[in-house]
Amino acid sequence: MYNIIGISIAAEILCTSLGILLNLMVAGAVIIFSSLAVIFNLLRLNQHK
Repeated sequence: MYNIIGISIAAEILCTSLGILLNLMVAGAVIIFSSLAVIFNLLRLNQHK
């Protein structure tokens, strides 16, 4: 949920201030990679316990 809101706000800021339109495929990939980073960091932290 946080990623969806964050990406939406970032896309709106880029579009209104810089005139850059974010491709939907790129936005989806960013959300997936962000979620994967969280999962891998959680798994890495669990290995140290």
